[in-house]
Amino acid sequence: HRDELVSLERIVKGDSRVKDILFFSAFSSATPILRYNVSSREFAAPSKSDSFLNLPGQDKDINIYWGSYDKERCLYFHLPLEKKSVAAKLTPASVNLILSAAAIDEKKSAMTNHLLLFGVFFVTIGLVLSRFLALLIARPINALVNDIYVVARGSLEHESMVPNQTKDEIGLLAMAFNRMTKNLRDARDKEREAQRLSSEVNSAKAIHQKLLP
Repeated sequence: HRDELVSLERIVKGDSRVKDILFFSAFSSATPILRYNVSSREFAAPSKSDSFLNLPGQDKDINIYWGSYDKERCLYFHLPLEKKSVAAKLTPASVNLILSAAAIDEKKSAMTNHLLLFGVFFVTIGLVLSRFLALLIARPINALVNDIYVVARGSLEHESMVPNQTKDEIGLLAMAFNRMTKNLRDARDKEREAQRLSSEVNSAKAIHQKLLP
């Protein structure tokens, strides 16, 4: 049917793997009635000068095997188009699709290369994203650790800027660290004030003792 041929043309058009497509009628299994022209990419009646390979296996529903065609390794697909008529003893009509093994291998290699490229691409993207997320998470932690080192060296006036950078658990921890540093600073100031008052009281006592007769 013409519609079926048009649909088939759309499927195989531009496919470099298609080596040949031969249609055999139920009345002749030696000469095809229709051939797919690889050059023009159209179906047409074969010319008398064309040479063909009559594929075996018409007694099965479908045959798939490797073989040689036109001095090239090919993959054969033989498909009957109608069942055998026992009464008329006719060979069923069939279609023979012949694919180039070299073109198939080329497609397989291209697909493998594409898969490898996609794999490398996605792995690279994953590594970059992982590195970015690690830096994003580790940056406030490293900043808070540095703040702890500064305060540990005695600089109680130092405050962490991490709460201004992030509001997550690290930010909450930095806020608690700032409150702790402030409390330590207040306690130090109170201790210094107490020492100053104690020193003044001691000085006053000494002066008072000297003033007594």
